Amino acid sequence: MGIVVHEALHGLTWMIAGRKSLSAMKFGVQWKVLTPYAHSTEPMPAWAYRLGTIMPGLVLGFLPLLIGLIGGSGWVFFVGVVFTLAAGGDFLILWLIRRVDRRALIEDHPTRAGCYVLLDSPAAADQS
Repeated sequence: MGIVVHEALHGLTWMIAGRKSLSAMKFGVQWKVLTPYAHSTEPMPAWAYRLGTIMPGLVLGFLPLLIGLIGGSGWVFFVGVVFTLAAGGDFLILWLIRRVDRRALIEDHPTRAGCYVLLDSPAAADQS
């Protein structure tokens, strides 16, 4: 159930921050590797893509980890650790696009984890 919520958080955040409709989101499972996914079929600004990418790690990972640590609940802390580790691929993507301008257009990769940077700097497009 947590994996479904993880992917739903990606999609919901991309819809809100990237101003995308539900029809621009694709949800499913890659059966060869038994991996659920959320995918935006339309490009969005890098800042919105980053926000949608990090949201599951924050909500399902860091937040329960912190609550468990402060509240002394080993179970909640453990859940936070598990979901923080589950967001490792998301953190890797964020690291790889760390130098991309926040206004650059990013398109989610349709079949793999990651994305394409379509326009690294909107200012560069204005000059061409």
